[in-house]
Amino acid sequence: MKTLFIILVICMTSTNALAQAPKKKVTEPKPPIQTTSQPQLWEAEPESLLGIKLGVPISESYPKCNERLDRSPSPFGATCWSSFDIASHVTIEYPPEIGLRIWSVMGIPIGGLIEKVFFTFDHAYYREMAELLKSKYGPPTTEKIVTLQNRMGASFDSLQLIWVGRNLTLEYHSRATKIDEGAVIITTKKYSESKKINTEPYKGNL
Repeated sequence: MKTLFIILVICMTSTNALAQAPKKKVTEPKPPIQTTSQPQLWEAEPESLLGIKLGVPISESYPKCNERLDRSPSPFGATCWSSFDIASHVTIEYPPEIGLRIWSVMGIPIGGLIEKVFFTFDHAYYREMAELLKSKYGPPTTEKIVTLQNRMGASFDSLQLIWVGRNLTLEYHSRATKIDEGAVIITTKKYSESKKINTEPYKGNL
């Protein structure tokens, strides 16, 4: 009887100890972070920029400007193009209004077809220009700040937005060749391929 009482006391003590033992916290495993090896492809590729169609002759976008003796644009005029060398570039006179101050507008042909268009704008409106592009073409593929340096050694930051699609690449630079000048550039895949340097035939010369 005494032995049974001792066993009962031990069992009750063990039960109380288990009841008072702190429970181990169970945590749900965190889901793995989803990563992609390549940025999302730009789906909103346009057919033109400032009305300048890509992949076709400039004549399919705007008429040629009337020749003027002083070669200066009149105060008012319809959008047109002019060029001293149509094989290398065309300049757009009286470009369409976009609500922001834009400066030079040019198209670059390859084989008579426009494969690159770019325009410069007043850096004072770099925020508005970036928002205008985002609202029309969606979020960029990449967005970053790059540090540039001029010939005098002074450095300054430039906001860079890039949209990469199947056939087109659109670039925005809040500062370009000048500290007070930004640029928007659109190029076709054909143009990008034409700028690649093929060094394969010259490997034996190294």
